[in-house]
Amino acid sequence: MSQRSQFEKIVDEFDAAWLRGEQPALKEFIAKVPKESRSELFKHLLPIDIEYRSKKGETVKAEDYKQFGSAAIELAGSYLPAVEDPGIEGRTIAPISPVNASLPVGQNSRQIGPYKLLQKIGEGGMGTVWMAQQEKPVRRRVALKLIKPELATKE
Repeated sequence: MSQRSQFEKIVDEFDAAWLRGEQPALKEFIAKVPKESRSELFKHLLPIDIEYRSKKGETVKAEDYKQFGSAAIELAGSYLPAVEDPGIEGRTIAPISPVNASLPVGQNSRQIGPYKLLQKIGEGGMGTVWMAQQEKPVRRRVALKLIKPELATKE
């Protein structure tokens, strides 16, 4: 079995455990691969863990992942918007809310291609930036910038 398919299987098992209402232990799932592959698997499981914990109403902090090392804290901090302290360990997140602003003109759903829009995170002169969930080929959180319709041309 290739590393990619092994990761996909483990990620699917982790996600399924959450969907069954369990709170799977991240450490147990990471231990399913050799030590040299664990940090890579952690990168795939972390956003899922943060998402489900947040949906349960937990306050998630980067320091919750300190048992996995300082790189894990930093990575977790990158998924969590700074609410209190700009330092990585002070980052927290409230439960993820559904899309909290109107969608761009011409959009009638919360789905754009493979991206599910979760939350508006910024707006500027060129468009709006959304936190989105990409499901394939890798499940991860992304920032998706939607250009204002009046600025979108064939060029």
